[in-house]
Amino acid sequence: RQPARHARIRRRPLGHDFMPHPEIFLVRHGETVWNRSGHYQGQLDAPLTENGQKQARAIGRLTRQIFNERGVMPFYCSPLGRCRQTAALICESGKIDGTRIVTDARIQELHCGLWQTWTRDEVLERRLLDDGGSRRGRTRPRDGQRGEQQRGRVVYGAPRLQRIE
Repeated sequence: RQPARHARIRRRPLGHDFMPHPEIFLVRHGETVWNRSGHYQGQLDAPLTENGQKQARAIGRLTRQIFNERGVMPFYCSPLGRCRQTAALICESGKIDGTRIVTDARIQELHCGLWQTWTRDEVLERRLLDDGGSRRGRTRPRDGQRGEQQRGRVVYGAPRLQRIE
């Protein structure tokens, strides 16, 4: 018999010989005016709606429960205004020290290029025009970022995240 061509994964039960992985909780910013109207935001800003503010406050109360159960954790935030506004409301509602927030540009939204401020319908219309009517047109504008570029920022930056005591 020939050996398998793919690598075999040896499964071991979890035990003390493994380094524990930190828990990471991801929170998206609250709903914005542009989310509601269907506009692409990218790295531009729009304020949170009342609903978005309520969402952030609800997450703040949940975050307080998590901190009470597991201890205080680092709090990283994108430098975008909607994210900072969401983080501030989380801290206010969860009675969390807002000075613990660390802003990091590596976790900000991808840049949508020319699509920023356009609605989804406008993007579809312009894609069809740019691509001669083909529905298999570009999935991003020429001057926008690809998802891989954003993932690269985050993956490259993740090992640099530190536990804040």
